[in-house]
Amino acid sequence: MQESEHQRFEKRAAAIAPWRALVTIQRGGDHLPFFCVHGAGGNVLNFRDLSRGMSPVRPFYGLQASGVDGVSRPHGSIDEMARVYLAEVRARQPQGPYLLGGYSGGGVVAFEMARLLTAAGHRVGLLALIDTMHPKAPILRMNLALRLARFRVEGMQYVNEAVKRRRVHTKRAKMLREIERHLALGETIPFELRETHLVDTFRRAVLAYETKPWAGRATLFRADRIAYIYKEAGPTYGWDRDVLGGVEIVAMTGDHHSLLLGKNAGPLGSALDAAITGAAANVRETETVAGETGPL
Repeated sequence: MQESEHQRFEKRAAAIAPWRALVTIQRGGDHLPFFCVHGAGGNVLNFRDLSRGMSPVRPFYGLQASGVDGVSRPHGSIDEMARVYLAEVRARQPQGPYLLGGYSGGGVVAFEMARLLTAAGHRVGLLALIDTMHPKAPILRMNLALRLARFRVEGMQYVNEAVKRRRVHTKRAKMLREIERHLALGETIPFELRETHLVDTFRRAVLAYETKPWAGRATLFRADRIAYIYKEAGPTYGWDRDVLGGVEIVAMTGDHHSLLLGKNAGPLGSALDAAITGAAANVRETETVAGETGPL
């Protein structure tokens, strides 16, 4: 299939301006920047509402996925994402302490970034997991008994949602076949297929990722409404098994998808800003004792 003029333009643009992960969400002032990793869909546009609830003096950078332009190819592993993103983070901020976060699956990448930084002798001031499940968090496998139990509680709402999920699954399978065809021909991935391509690649990367213990501490911003299949994931979503310094839980209004958007974004941004301010204060106390001060 011949490429459209728009696809050819995107390829030329990518050749002129190569893909970069770091995206400025909020310039802020002379303070430690906060770096936040994209969710499974790869984009960081959903961080805009979040930034409005944060202090305007705090620099805020999103880390977007390779592949959002349809030309560059997504990274195939969590380890690769972490190392590529860290290179850009450290180019922007050569020395720690680092304030890291990630939304949804992006929290897994941020965790690996924190682990790599600590292993290299750098300090991580904050690891913010925004409704991030541990890769090995238990997932309920739906069987007939569970389906009947849900139907008794939810009635036709459950049936309607099940039908909707089946339609989404069928549509997604068709889109994945189209994506494979474009990849085989070396073509730009069309805009309407990019998120599906990124989500599919990211899910496979998470499934293949093997976590290793990290001695630091994390803050989990947990939605107060979670999907049924995660009802047995536990308060920390399983992170207490690998975050050895403990997991602080901050309950937030919304579900996994609405947490960052609209009226829910403000309270989340404020809670995140408070965690960042607290982390910066801890750094200030430590560095003042050590005789090293600077803008935080």
